[in-house]
Amino acid sequence: VGTDLRGPVAVVPDTKFRIFAVGLFIIGVAEGGMELTLKSETGFDLLALSGEVDMHFSPKLREKILGTLKDGKPLLIDMAQVSYIDSSGIASLVEGFQTAKSSKLPYGLLNISTTALQVLTLTRLDKIFNLYSSAEQFKAQVTTHAGAIQ
Repeated sequence: VGTDLRGPVAVVPDTKFRIFAVGLFIIGVAEGGMELTLKSETGFDLLALSGEVDMHFSPKLREKILGTLKDGKPLLIDMAQVSYIDSSGIASLVEGFQTAKSSKLPYGLLNISTTALQVLTLTRLDKIFNLYSSAEQFKAQVTTHAGAIQ
């Protein structure tokens, strides 16, 4: 039992389900969880996220982000299907941003869902991250970056 941005929440043990309640009234049952799909594109990796990015799943996200950047690959994170993100998920994105910046690698967020964009806007991180509406925009930056290095 605890709270998140939606209010009181109880996690059903040994499942991915959460029960959201206001007072004594149950207002919804949601299946929690996050799915990651890492795909290699020409010149960069595309990490697609879906579902809830919370403290249970953000370590997995952090591992994928840092692993890709450690391999020296530019990274674009597709957030179109993110239904929820908490501070631990944001911290994983920020750590990736800092790692990419120190490694001089392109890093950006793609197609950010309304829910995730609200959190980024509230924290003013929408002004810090490179936000893209298409993978082609990011690919152009990667191509320009590669040309500048040579």
